[in-house]
Amino acid sequence: VHAGVVESVPAALRAITGNGVNVLAMGAFYVAPQMGCDIADAYLNAELGSGYEWWHNFYEFHKLAIDELEAFNYEEYKKNGYKVNKL
Repeated sequence: VHAGVVESVPAALRAITGNGVNVLAMGAFYVAPQMGCDIADAYLNAELGSGYEWWHNFYEFHKLAIDELEAFNYEEYKKNGYKVNKL
């Protein structure tokens, strides 16, 4: 699970396009109902890297970070003296 807490449309877009979140959280105290709908629409209509085609290697850079998170193994991390093995 890759979750992101957002409070605005730009934050939601960045959460999905740059961080690849697959769970979106919004606080009702900070996000009005219409803003929540706008945030959900923005989130549902974007994907990793979209909107950043002009930024050289944006997708590849952020996809690598997501792949590293997916590959993380806590037991290996412990056995390795709490040092991260890079992909």
